[in-house]
Amino acid sequence: MKKITTFSLILTLVVSIASVSFAGNKARTGTAGGTEVLIPVSAKNLALSNSFTSSLQGIDGVAINPASIGLMAKNEAIFSSLNYVADINLYYFAAGLNFGDAGNFGFSIRSLDFGKIDKTTNSNPYGTGETFSPTFVTLGVSYGRELTENIQFGTTFKYVHESILNAKAGGIGLDIGFQYSGSGILPGLNFGIAIKNLGLNKMNFDGQSLANTEARTTGAPANAAKENYRTPTEYFDLPSSFEFGLSYAVELDDLQSVTFGSNYINNNLSNDAYNFGGEYNFQDMLFLRGGYSHLPTAVDHPFGATFGVGLKYNVGFDLTLDYAYRQVEYFTDANQLISVKIGI
Repeated sequence: MKKITTFSLILTLVVSIASVSFAGNKARTGTAGGTEVLIPVSAKNLALSNSFTSSLQGIDGVAINPASIGLMAKNEAIFSSLNYVADINLYYFAAGLNFGDAGNFGFSIRSLDFGKIDKTTNSNPYGTGETFSPTFVTLGVSYGRELTENIQFGTTFKYVHESILNAKAGGIGLDIGFQYSGSGILPGLNFGIAIKNLGLNKMNFDGQSLANTEARTTGAPANAAKENYRTPTEYFDLPSSFEFGLSYAVELDDLQSVTFGSNYINNNLSNDAYNFGGEYNFQDMLFLRGGYSHLPTAVDHPFGATFGVGLKYNVGFDLTLDYAYRQVEYFTDANQLISVKIGI
C-alpha cells in the first residue's frame, strides 16, 4: 500500500510537470533544436512506430520509456545502425546492468555520421577544397526499478552535444517514465506515461566560428572598411514531449500471442501525433511487427508505415536480431534500422 501511495504521488508530480511544460506552447512549435534525440534507435520500436510506450522490457526500450529498464531481468547490451535520410547514418550503443532489488542502471550513446561536407565561403561558394563533418553526440545515464509487482519507474539524464566547425552547443535533458501492467479484471492491459527531453537548460551555439565575422555596417558605402562582429545565435529548447500509451496482449494459444499498442504524443516541436502498432509473437522466438504514425493536423508527413521482423535465440546467452523498415517521403531511400541485442 505504501508503494502504491508513493507511486500515486510521483505520478501526480509527473502529470503536473507535463501540464506546466506543454500547456499553451503552440507558439513554440518548430522552435526546438537537438532533434537528433528523436531519431529511432531500436529496430523493434521503429517497426512498431514507437507505439509501445506502455509495454516495454529491457535496455532497447529506454529511448521510448525509461521505465522499461525496470523490467530488465538480465544484463543487456544493444547496438544498432540506421540508414536515415540524406546520406546521414545513426549509430547507437546502450548497456544495462541488473542490480536486483537495488534497481537497474544503464548507459547509452548515440552519434550521427554526416560524412564529409564541402566547406564554402562567400568568396568560394562552390567549395574551398576543404571538408568538415559536424559532431552530434548524445550521452545518457538511466535508472529504473519495479515499485510494485505491476508498476515500473525509470528515468534518464542525457547530455546533448552539437558542434559544427568551431561552434558548439550543449544541453542537459531529462526523461521520466512509468509503466503499469494490468492484472485482475483485465489481464494483458498495460498503460504507460513518459515525459521525454525535458530541457534543464537552454542551448545555443557559440565559439570561434561565430566570433570573427567581417562585414560592413548596414547603410555604409561600398568602399567602407569592414569591421569584426560576433554573430549572435538564438537559444533553443530540446524537443520535449508528453506521451501516454495503452497496449493489450492476447494469448492465442500456448505458442502464439498478439499485442496491440497505441500512444498519444504532445510535444513542443510539431503537431500532436498518434502512433499505432501490433506484434505477433511465436514461441518468444519469431516476431512480426507493423505500425503507423498519424498526425491529424499535418499537411505533409515525411514518414509512412513501418514494418519489421525479429529473431530471438539462446546461444549460451540471449541473442536478438531485429530489422525495421520505414517508408520515407521526399527522399530516395527508406529508413532501414538493424539492432543486435544480447542478454547475459
